[in-house]
Amino acid sequence: MSLQPSPPSDEVTDLLPFVELLIGAGNEAIDDGFLNSPAGWYCRMRDPLDFALIREELHWPGHVEVSELHDSVLDRSTWAAVLGPGAEGY
Repeated sequence: MSLQPSPPSDEVTDLLPFVELLIGAGNEAIDDGFLNSPAGWYCRMRDPLDFALIREELHWPGHVEVSELHDSVLDRSTWAAVLGPGAEGY
């Protein structure tokens, strides 16, 4: 499954590989992809993010923060996020 976020997709481009990897490993995107809020774009995942898989399979730019503590991946350049159920504000 390939997610197609609502425009502007360039705001979530650096996060799409995370979501696609997690979906490929059996997780599910709640809301069928990215939603927009006053705080920015976000994609909620059904299960906790698999950080071992993320670290093994992906490389990300410095402006992307991967936080196991917060069960999230945050793009600090656009404030877009991938959120597991343990994320604040999930």
